[in-house]
Amino acid sequence: MRGGASTSLALAISACLAGSLVVTFSSVGGAGASTPAGGNAQSLGTLDASSWISRLTPRYIVQFKTTKGLNSTVTDETRMGTDIIDVWDNAIDGFVAPLSPTAVQRLRNDPDVASVQPDATIATTVNQLSPPWGLDRIDQRTLPYNGGYSYWTSGTGVTAYVVDSGILSTHDEFTGVTGRIPRGAYVDFGDDTQYDDCNGHGTHVAGTLGGTTYGVAKDVTIVPVKVIDCDGTSTVAAVITGLEWVIADHDINGGPAVVNLSLGGSTSSTLDAAVAAVIADGMTVVVAAGNDDTDACTVSPARVAGAITVAASTVTDTAASFTNHGSCVDIFAPGVNIQSASISSDSGTATLSGTSMAAPHVAGVVARMLEASPTATPDEIWTAMDTAATTGVLTVPTGDPNKLVYRTPPILPPIPQLASVPGAPRAVAVRAGTGTVTITWIAPSSTGGSPVLSYSTSCSATGEATVTDLDATSPSVVTGLTFGKPYSCTVSATNALGAGPPSGLRTVTPFTTVTEPELVSVTPSKRKATATWLPPVSDGGAPIRGYVVSCTDGLITKTRNAVATSTTAIVSGLTNGTEYSCTVTAKNLAGPGASSDPGLVTPRTVPSSPLSVVATPTSSGASIAFDTPASDGGSDITGYTAVCRSTAVGAITPLSASGASSPIAVSGMSPLKRYSCKVLATNGAGDSRLSSGKTVTPTI
Repeated sequence: MRGGASTSLALAISACLAGSLVVTFSSVGGAGASTPAGGNAQSLGTLDASSWISRLTPRYIVQFKTTKGLNSTVTDETRMGTDIIDVWDNAIDGFVAPLSPTAVQRLRNDPDVASVQPDATIATTVNQLSPPWGLDRIDQRTLPYNGGYSYWTSGTGVTAYVVDSGILSTHDEFTGVTGRIPRGAYVDFGDDTQYDDCNGHGTHVAGTLGGTTYGVAKDVTIVPVKVIDCDGTSTVAAVITGLEWVIADHDINGGPAVVNLSLGGSTSSTLDAAVAAVIADGMTVVVAAGNDDTDACTVSPARVAGAITVAASTVTDTAASFTNHGSCVDIFAPGVNIQSASISSDSGTATLSGTSMAAPHVAGVVARMLEASPTATPDEIWTAMDTAATTGVLTVPTGDPNKLVYRTPPILPPIPQLASVPGAPRAVAVRAGTGTVTITWIAPSSTGGSPVLSYSTSCSATGEATVTDLDATSPSVVTGLTFGKPYSCTVSATNALGAGPPSGLRTVTPFTTVTEPELVSVTPSKRKATATWLPPVSDGGAPIRGYVVSCTDGLITKTRNAVATSTTAIVSGLTNGTEYSCTVTAKNLAGPGASSDPGLVTPRTVPSSPLSVVATPTSSGASIAFDTPASDGGSDITGYTAVCRSTAVGAITPLSASGASSPIAVSGMSPLKRYSCKVLATNGAGDSRLSSGKTVTPTI
């Protein structure tokens, strides 16, 4: 990072320090005063003492068509208690006075009045010639570059906490104004550097934020808070410790302040909470989006909602190849090949790239805004910055804000005019339910100057009645919708002046449970039942996610799950000979639907072999007696078959006879020949195995 080399910088907060972390904070004096470098003058002009962002009673210039109309109205307004500050009848016929919205409307309706315009603050401007390209870019709306950086505020009276790797306090960029670095703090990494920068990152960042040549806010008070070690790494604990000190220091010293965090790492709820606490203390926090070309919402503290998250742009107004992106990015700023102070020497420079370089451009603009409006809140600062941003000039990925930071206009934003209806609610999201839609949102970025009193939701579908809730709160559940039909839903906010514009349409299709499948058959087998079905007539507006086949004997239920494409399933673990009632149920996102009509089934198998076989010879035959099998297989035995085969070599064809019970007579045998006789039983599932054989020799 030395010697002006161009480097893409990525910081990771990682647990890289061995042993216990020793934290020491020290208040250290800054460098002495000298003449500002670069010939850049301090802010000029007169600024109203009250904030142009948060003024409560704005002043208006009322111009009249004639002097007569002026005189008459001045008399009437004075009688009504209007505090007229000045009256003119040479340059124009008019007066200036603080006016309520009602008074403004009354005067605008007066036929003698030519116009009623808000007063505004005007300041003189200083122009820095041949600045770094980042400064050149943020003071103009479009390319090409004009070779200058114009400013009329410079951060005077504002504190910028640079939570980073420290600072080279003797660098020419910081020694031009008395008290530029009045104090600082550091995490003791055991190298005795205090807040001296042994890495270079913090010095570069501070130079872009508030350096006399390379800085956006050239007179801001810089307070370094060293939380990054010489190797460019840190820990979440170290950063939280630094932020703890920032809050304590701000509580002691007070005044407007901005905090720059050009660092980041994996998501950390504790780090996010610490950053949120800094914002809650009244300080605007600017954070780098990160350099991994990924979603900034996966990075802390880039994902903190109240911080201003900055992505990096190039000299040609494109998103930097490395910059993180997505909905957590708030704004872009120059971040590629940025020249600023380095630690190589007291006059050294380095050219670095990264969202670390983009963030201090925005923090510098915040410091300038706070000089003009020292009581502005972080929300008010962001609203003004967002409103002033240059839009539509960047080439950025879909989903990224096409907004480039812009220094506050030469004529500061006008005093707030009459209240208006609120803006559209933001971050509207919809989620389908069973005949319902759940809508969530956050408040509009602008209330129109009057508190939001209520929200209304509206969901409509072709051929269906529009469903509206005039007093909704987020999350709002819209009921009574027709499943399977796509609905377009919006949310609008209402204040005392009426309803604001609706949010963008969000399309969602409500669903319900599926109808019942048609059970075609249930086929029994040994301890099993095979169910076959047809799919439901309606899927309820959501894809079928699977089936459940259930078989119950009234006491015990066995089930089998089947995938959405199945139309058959086997339920196992049943008891043979017990009757079961089986059904099929389909399920979708709404859950299980109605079950099919039941089908009855009795699992079964073949009986066991008959027992105690006895073969008694008869004339040319045998009488085969036996006992019933030990198991009928769960189905009544329908008959028996006796089979006798000659034991002679070459005998093939057996003789058999059937009967309903014992004994069974087998005839046709050859007298005085030896036979082996066996018996099998038959039920609804089929034939059993043959019993053990018994030999017999028929008589003559």
